Parts: sequence; structure tokens; C-alpha cells
Amino acid sequence: SGRVLDSTPAAFDPAVHIALVGGERALWLSSDTTPLLKIDPATARVIASVDAGGGIPMAIAHGVVWGASPRHVWAVDPVSNEVRLRLPLDNTIETLSLAVAGDALWVGARRPGSVGVVLRYDLVSRRLTGEAAVSLPARVLHAFDRVWVVDWDTNTLLRFD
Repeated sequence: SGRVLDSTPAAFDPAVHIALVGGERALWLSSDTTPLLKIDPATARVIASVDAGGGIPMAIAHGVVWGASPRHVWAVDPVSNEVRLRLPLDNTIETLSLAVAGDALWVGARRPGSVGVVLRYDLVSRRLTGEAAVSLPARVLHAFDRVWVVDWDTNTLLRFD
């Protein structure tokens, strides 16, 4: 019908980005500067708040909720609502996109001077294992056994191995 069924207050800084992802048992809502909110999809009510240190972009993979701030990537256990992993993002000022592909985490980010970069982290060793210059990596997606990146600045779709 297109009518609103519920509304839930969620305080956000209007000057930042907001992300929303959904898993099997909850919705997860956050922004650059606010806690990660766990929302019950049956009631549309906040059932947990996790201080992950900022949280956009976000994804759900390997049974955890992934997010990133300009300084680090984090993973939150959706059952315990605890931060289980933090990986540092060195020399970045903004995270734009992320995707989990098998044992790799891919992050699209910007560095000072509006220099774009795609970073690949090995989730087993928790180390940075790859880096590629991409002017503005607006979207990262894992599909068809490849990682795809949209470079918004050059109107280009890139395919990574």
C-alpha cells in the first residue's frame, strides 16, 4: 500500500552519511559519527547500541556486521553485539565502500588531497595485502568470483582479481 507502518527515532548528525543493512535477525543503522544501532525488524525498535567508532559503509558477511570509519574497519558479532575485529586504515580521510569476498576485505577510500584508493585486507592474517589507485571508488561489490569497483570520478567499472 505504500503507507508507513512504524517509525523509530534515530539521532544522526545531518552533515554525515548514513548506512542501513539487514541480516537474518536484525537491521543495522549507523552514520559516520554515531553508534551502530541494532533494530528489531518485527517491532522497528532499537534493541542494542554498539560504539564501533563510526560506521559507514556497512556490509553483512561471514556472520558478522562489517563497517568502516576513516581510521579503521570493524566487525561486530550480531549475537553478542561486541566488536570482534578492528583493522587500521592508514592515511585515509573517508571510507566510501566495502565488500567481503571469501577471506578478503576490500575497502574503497580517499586519502588526503582527494586521492582515491582500493585496499585489500587478508582476513586470516589481518594484513593489508593489496592497494590500487582508483580516483573515487564509490562502490565495491563482490559478484561472479570477482571484485567490482565503480570509479565515480572517471565513470568506469573496474574488475579486480
